[in-house]
Amino acid sequence: MKLNHEFVDHDTLWQDISHFSIGGEPADWTVPPANRGLAFSQRLARENNWEIEYARQCIDEYRRFLFLAATAGHSVTPSDAVDQVWHQHLVYTENYWIDLCQNVLPAPLHHGPTKGGSQERVRYQDQYERTLASYEKAFGAAPAEVWPSTEERFAQSVSSVRIDRRKYWLVPKIAFGRPGVSGSHYAIGGLAVTPLAALFPFNLHGPQFLAANGLAIATGLAFLWIWFHISNGRSTDNRLSSRLGWGQLAVLTGGKRRLLQTTLVALQKRGVVSCDQQVFSIVNRHALQVQRDDDPIAIGSMEAIADYLEESKQPQTLKRLMLAIHSTAANAETQMSDSGLLRSSYQRSRFYSGAFGIAMVLLLVGGIRCLQGLDNNRPIGLLVLEMVIAVIGILAAMHWASRVRLSAAGRAVQQRAQYDLPETNLKLYREDANADFDELPYLAFWGPVAAAYLFSDPSDLWANEMLYAEEVSAMEKASTAGGWADWTSTGDGGSSGGLFDSFGLGDSSGGGDAGCGGGCGGCGGCGG
Repeated sequence: MKLNHEFVDHDTLWQDISHFSIGGEPADWTVPPANRGLAFSQRLARENNWEIEYARQCIDEYRRFLFLAATAGHSVTPSDAVDQVWHQHLVYTENYWIDLCQNVLPAPLHHGPTKGGSQERVRYQDQYERTLASYEKAFGAAPAEVWPSTEERFAQSVSSVRIDRRKYWLVPKIAFGRPGVSGSHYAIGGLAVTPLAALFPFNLHGPQFLAANGLAIATGLAFLWIWFHISNGRSTDNRLSSRLGWGQLAVLTGGKRRLLQTTLVALQKRGVVSCDQQVFSIVNRHALQVQRDDDPIAIGSMEAIADYLEESKQPQTLKRLMLAIHSTAANAETQMSDSGLLRSSYQRSRFYSGAFGIAMVLLLVGGIRCLQGLDNNRPIGLLVLEMVIAVIGILAAMHWASRVRLSAAGRAVQQRAQYDLPETNLKLYREDANADFDELPYLAFWGPVAAAYLFSDPSDLWANEMLYAEEVSAMEKASTAGGWADWTSTGDGGSSGGLFDSFGLGDSSGGGDAGCGGGCGGCGGCGG
């Protein structure tokens, strides 16, 4: 509906909206959220596969949309990106309907879906153009990356669908058209490369084509290796100057499983929890005191486990505690991904785009040559074999890349941590158990290797048996089978769903709650 704006003080309203905590997240992006789960902006970025900076920009534009809805004097229609923010905010029902609509806006702002049909489409297109005009009058030119043209905005609405990425691969379309490039430009370019027609692959004889195609496959795989390192970022970064705490180290090297293991050791050593018969119980919640070496991730994980055990009022298994710490660990992974230490979804999509591009070119050329050979009654067995090898090689490269969690900067931080926390120190501690030794960073980094040195006393066997036994067993099997084991989980393990995540809870995309299913049947803006 159109809000009543006749008696609204625009300056006061804008101040209230600009400082309003959408979804409970502070309007100032430099202030950390109060809750330990996913913040509103982080959930928005995850649900839409956006970078966190873009998600926050869309939230800021959503604030401006709210202001226009209350002051423009006509029904307003958001852009598709702003509409996604609106959809998610509606899920936070108390924050939206009470905190915003009752306490900030002059009247409730309802989400009016389109009824469908050409008349509705024309009406909402007109509303969107009027919204852009009101936006420019109030705030200046709207950013095109959030507020596209009317044609582009409604093309997005028609073409957008929800996709389960576990079942489908997403391949971006190649945009052949470029602004300012006409047909004459393409014609001139075609004439310029006419002398290269002699090198046209389909003019080559069979053995020559097989050799050229094999060279192209090898070149493509070599390019993939180079492209992976390019998309993985650079290790020369100012972030490398600061050392990580044990909570950050645990997330970096082993994901949420390593974080849970180290957290439980810390809580048991401080007298907060106890372990008995494969379950953990709360002993003294007030014994949890923050120490100097506890980083924010470590503090959040300890509080999450202690609060969960205290609220449940009964012993909990390791699997249940893994679920309890899931949101905290996912939030930590998101923060480390934003800081450039873990590979982001953007880095992964860049690599996959390159891999799909190479695969499409090789298969297209090989497929056309196969048709050419069949038409000329020529054998194509060796060519098909080359195409199979190319597909297997590219799929293997994509599978390997999907298991790499660390960016180049994260790998450099891990290498420096290995230098700062050498395994030789663990051997020295085992020889002199009375030495002053901070075991948590070593457990966070080395995991079961450190546990083997640190928990040799009978009173500490619970840690080896409950926290690290399955990892050690899995690695022993891999070693017996002639494989290899990466004790620090540089590429596998952790939350990537690899060898160590025996509970099946791994998820490299992070994230907290599953969210709400369903969705809106389309949005035309505020009903008029």
